[in-house]
Amino acid sequence: MDSQVKAPNNDHFDKLQDAIERFNTEQPVMSRFPIKFMNKMELTEVEGGCVECAQIVPHDCFRGTVSTLGGDNPTVVSFDAHAVCRECGVISPIYGRVRVVGDRFQMEKVINGRWMKAFMTPEKSPSIAQTFFSKMQSLSKWLHSI
Repeated sequence: MDSQVKAPNNDHFDKLQDAIERFNTEQPVMSRFPIKFMNKMELTEVEGGCVECAQIVPHDCFRGTVSTLGGDNPTVVSFDAHAVCRECGVISPIYGRVRVVGDRFQMEKVINGRWMKAFMTPEKSPSIAQTFFSKMQSLSKWLHSI
C-alpha cells in the first residue's frame, strides 16, 4: 500500500494566488456605477455572491474589472471579478456581461462554462438587475449538486 502524500495541484494554487493578487489590486466593481446604456436604461448596481454559501458579499469584497463597449453610453458592459465571502472565506470568480438588445437589457453570466441569459424590459425596474448575478450563483450551486 502506497502511503505517499500527493503534492497539491500547482494549477489550482496558481489560480488561487492570481485571484488573491487581483482582489488586492483591483477596484470594487461598484466604483464604476451607475452605468447608463445607449437605450437610456441605467444599471445602478450589480451584486457578487458566494458560490459556496450563496451569501451576497459586501460591495468592498466584490472587486475586479468592468469594461464597456460603445463609449459614454455603452451597448455592452463586461465584468471580470472576484467576490470574497466574509462568511466562509471562499473566493468566487464572477464573469458576466450586460448587453443592450433593442429596448431591453440582456444579462448573461457564465455558469459551468455556458452563458446563462435573462432579459429585462424597460417597464420593469432596473433594480432587478441587482439580483440577477446572485440568483445565477444559487443556480450554479444547485447544478454542482446534481
